[in-house]
Amino acid sequence: MKKILVSNLMMLKEKKRFSMEISKRGFKAVFPKVNQYLKEDEALAYAGKIDGWLAGDDLITHRVLKEFYPKLKVISKWGSGIDSIDLSAAKEFKIPVLNSPGAFSDAVAEVAVGYLLNLSRNITLTDRLVRSGQWPKTASSGVVNKNIGILGFGSIGREIGFRCKNLKANIFFNDPLIKKSSFKYAKRLTFKNLLKKSDYLILACDLNESNHHIINKNTISFMKKGSSIINVSRGKLICEKDLIQALKDKYISSVALDVYEEEPLSKSSKLMNFKNVILGSHNANNLDFVTEIVHQNTLANLFKYI
Repeated sequence: MKKILVSNLMMLKEKKRFSMEISKRGFKAVFPKVNQYLKEDEALAYAGKIDGWLAGDDLITHRVLKEFYPKLKVISKWGSGIDSIDLSAAKEFKIPVLNSPGAFSDAVAEVAVGYLLNLSRNITLTDRLVRSGQWPKTASSGVVNKNIGILGFGSIGREIGFRCKNLKANIFFNDPLIKKSSFKYAKRLTFKNLLKKSDYLILACDLNESNHHIINKNTISFMKKGSSIINVSRGKLICEKDLIQALKDKYISSVALDVYEEEPLSKSSKLMNFKNVILGSHNANNLDFVTEIVHQNTLANLFKYI
């Protein structure tokens, strides 16, 4: 019987359901133990045994694909991000890789705007202080007439920008894939000028070799003192060591992170020490009805090729 490796966290939450869904098609579901994603050596334990892969953010490297070939016929990625998959190797071994592009535009945009409003009005910080017995009357900057910089202006970035414009903010963006801007509600800037202009910088771009640690000591120095950073994209866009130093120096006033360099976030992370940092759990995409749509599309993508 052909076997399907189910390693994405969303389907692992419903093993019984997806085991039945897969068995109805005449296949057997294999559910590995997954912390956040399968590392290379963890994935290699299934090499030569798997015909299809319902993948999460697993490290699907050239080595992994070489060992899984030729038995593996398809990788169906749950969600939209495929930066953890070596696509050139997949092409080399003729293993199709499918995903659900654009599925989380609204879901992630909502969370990004939620973080923005939270930071700009000190909502979470006020909650913490009230719970500790204080009664703060902290002044806040708000969003009206502030400059919102969005790094990455694909489907998610555009939805963030549209929502922020309706909050009466000024919208700017940088995206190397967009050479000319025809967006009435947003102005295109160079990356350096985006950093200089933004009161709030929101990361909404894909992760690739050219933008790994794009937010670092050097690029942070171009930002306004007292500006804020929100990341709802990929953790490795930010050098956390440099971000932590900028927070210590009070150069960056506040941060909201849904993603991190290493996940799940360690209990010993120094990010835990800052009251002006909001911490998420890489869950911005988890909007119930969208999750179900992606479940079905991920299965449909798999069964096209197996």
